[in-house]
Amino acid sequence: MRVVLATLVAAPVVVLGVLAGAVTAVTAATPPPPNRPPDAGVAVADIPPDLVGVYASAAATCPGLDWTVLAAIGKIESNHGRSTLPGVHSGQNNAGAGGPMQFLAATWAAYGVADRYNPIDAIYGAAHYLCANGAGDPRRLRGAIFRYNHADWYVTQVLDQAAAYRAAATPHFPGGVAHPASPSP
Repeated sequence: MRVVLATLVAAPVVVLGVLAGAVTAVTAATPPPPNRPPDAGVAVADIPPDLVGVYASAAATCPGLDWTVLAAIGKIESNHGRSTLPGVHSGQNNAGAGGPMQFLAATWAAYGVADRYNPIDAIYGAAHYLCANGAGDPRRLRGAIFRYNHADWYVTQVLDQAAAYRAAATPHFPGGVAHPASPSP
C-alpha cells in the first residue's frame, strides 16, 4: 500500500480525491498518527504555505491533535480563508458563523483568540475549541469534530480530508509518526 500511496502522491493534485477515498477505508477506524509539526515552509496539496506551520503550531497546543485535522477543517470551512462567501472575511453567513474557521460569535467569545477573521487567531481558536471537546484523545476525536459542526457528514468529510492531507504529506516513519514531505520541484 505504501508503494501505491507513494506513486499517487507523485501524481497531480487531482488524484487526491481518489486517494482520499482509498485511504478512508484504512484510516476511518483508526485515529490520526501522533502530531508532529511539518518542516518550515512546506505546503501540503492546496494548503497555503504560510498556514501549514500555523496549523501545526496550533495543533501542538492540544497534545494528540493531528495538525491535518485542523487543516481539514480550514479547507472545508473556507478553503483556508480563500473563500469569498459571506462571513469569511467580515460579517457572518446565514448561520451566524464568521471567519476562516467559521465560528459563531458565542463560541468565539468562549474559545477564540483575538480576531476571528484573522486566519492565525481563528486556527488557534479552532484548536482550543476542539481540545476543550476532547480532540486530543483519539477515542473522542469524532465527537469533538461533531461539536464543531453538528453533522455526521461533516465529521466524515473532515476525517477524509485529514486522511488525504496525511497521505499526500506523510511518508510513514517507524512508529507511524506523520511528517510532511518536501514539495515536488
